[in-house]
Amino acid sequence: MTAYAPSSHASYRTSTILTASPEQLVIMLYDGCHRFLLQAITALREGNIVEAGERFGRATAIIDERRSPRPGRRSRVARRSRAAGRGSGR
Repeated sequence: MTAYAPSSHASYRTSTILTASPEQLVIMLYDGCHRFLLQAITALREGNIVEAGERFGRATAIIDERRSPRPGRRSRVARRSRAAGRGSGR
């Protein structure tokens, strides 16, 4: 995989984000938050404090983003592009 040829998974994820309804986007965010929390718990049980902290940090970032006030309304494309650029990471 190169910078010019994204994986099919990344392409699928981007396509899903760009075609999702606003409600579906919120559900996707909370699904990601839930996944990161489960990964953090697993890491804690395994004694991997660093990994747990990273996963808790990602879950917290999602929650903070959802709770933050919006100073202005961005276009639908800009919001979705921003979300697609973040991705789920690992």
